[in-house]
Amino acid sequence: MMLLGVLAMAYAAIVLFPETPAGRYLRSLLVENPIAWLSKLNVARLIVQGGLLGLIIALLFVTRGSELFILIAQALPELVSYLIAIDAIAALEVVVAIWLVTSNARVRAAMRAARLAAWRWSVSCVSRIAAALRTTRERSRRTDASKPERPAPNDDEHPDTGFAFA
Repeated sequence: MMLLGVLAMAYAAIVLFPETPAGRYLRSLLVENPIAWLSKLNVARLIVQGGLLGLIIALLFVTRGSELFILIAQALPELVSYLIAIDAIAALEVVVAIWLVTSNARVRAAMRAARLAAWRWSVSCVSRIAAALRTTRERSRRTDASKPERPAPNDDEHPDTGFAFA
């Protein structure tokens, strides 16, 4: 599972960043070199290599005979336990990957909630400050507006209705 993840990341680097030095190196290592090696293979070469592998296995059976069967039979329980362990590890990796993805989503949601709370707090602070400024302006306007407007003493057009004693 880990090897599959590493290969998936390498493939993503090759596809997403083809012009970077790492992308070019991974492309040459994982794409171009194996293609060049596989293009050199032909049917005759495959037959010869398969025949050599079969000859080596046959020689092992001939020289060791029943000992090889006993050796394989003794190793079989360990091999089965290794395969089960590899399967359990793969399942554990899947659980850990799911946990990381969900925790990442939880962290994003928490960050979004924190940003929203900070925004609401800043808006409430600004609105409180604006309300305080409005009330002080209104108070100053009320004191100015509550005074009756009196004409100037040298105003002849609008004589005062009061009495004067001379």
